[in-house]
Amino acid sequence: MPAGDSALEIGSAPGGATYALLQRGLSVEGIDPGQMSQVCLDHKKFIHHNVSIQDFRMFSLKNHINWLYVDMNLAPEASLREIERVVENIMPSLKGVFLTLKMTKLELVKRVPMYLTLVEQMGLRVVMATQLDSHKQEFLIYTQPK
Repeated sequence: MPAGDSALEIGSAPGGATYALLQRGLSVEGIDPGQMSQVCLDHKKFIHHNVSIQDFRMFSLKNHINWLYVDMNLAPEASLREIERVVENIMPSLKGVFLTLKMTKLELVKRVPMYLTLVEQMGLRVVMATQLDSHKQEFLIYTQPK
């Protein structure tokens, strides 16, 4: 991700990933009703939309978004539903999406192929999909526009 690009992080609080993106020279807009770290809030290239994704209005975005990061505390189906409208609106400038799905129940794992199909139906090509080691209950999908 080149410095100067812009990112949208859905589920940005408290700000660890946001801070890392800002340190790499990206402009970042974060959507999360949770409290953001002051170091992010004070950064000149950060805009905090202090609402849930369900209440967010796409016209509120200040930048053309190149990178989408999603790490919401929602069930996978709910996360996919919410990002579908986001992807539709930012597709012209989109370069890639990092989507973390929460596998809070073991039975959700068998739905992963369906989740990948839903992502592809959004006009995205799945480049990589893997279980994350940190909690063993998160599944990361990296996609790019087709």
